[in-house]
Amino acid sequence: GALPKNVLALYDRLRLKSRNGIAVTEVKNGVCLSCRMTLRPQVVMELRTGDGIEQCENCRTIVYVEELPQNVAEEMS
Repeated sequence: GALPKNVLALYDRLRLKSRNGIAVTEVKNGVCLSCRMTLRPQVVMELRTGDGIEQCENCRTIVYVEELPQNVAEEMS
């Protein structure tokens, strides 16, 4: 499906403001791979539930985790 307009607008704004044109980055072991800052555990938990869009509090990049969200993992088991 298509992204909601507000998410697409956020993505475009971040991509244009960023030094390297990157608006989305992965979080590994609780660390934003764009700025290398550790995210608060609450933000990482929000990412793992798969509900909504989260941004790194330091660099403002949209962040995601490669792991399956808990609700998807549960459906698969």
